[in-house]
Amino acid sequence: MRELAINFEQAFNSVGMSLMNDDFAAKLLAYVYVMGGGNESVTQNPSMSAGIAIAQQKFNLFGGEAPSKKGIELIKKYVAELENGIEKIDFHAEKCNVEWLNEIFERYDIRIFESKH
Repeated sequence: MRELAINFEQAFNSVGMSLMNDDFAAKLLAYVYVMGGGNESVTQNPSMSAGIAIAQQKFNLFGGEAPSKKGIELIKKYVAELENGIEKIDFHAEKCNVEWLNEIFERYDIRIFESKH
């Protein structure tokens, strides 16, 4: 799925479009950086893995390459937001207080909050 997503992204890029906007890509990479990419919600989620690959390609984040300056600044912004808000996350709540993180959880079907049922 990861390779297919990369191929789709490249095809979209060739006509000046993308599967993912810069803002969401930066948020996704900030999530992986702060929350860790070694947890099951990331490693066992093919959809998220594909999303990470698209975000990585979008900002040219490959070893030995010069990354996108605009992308790095955007990622730093969301890393700071998440690092400042992470201590306030209430895992007994229905949603995260870092609003954009809820978008990632919903998009990739990540369940970190206790069920109220």
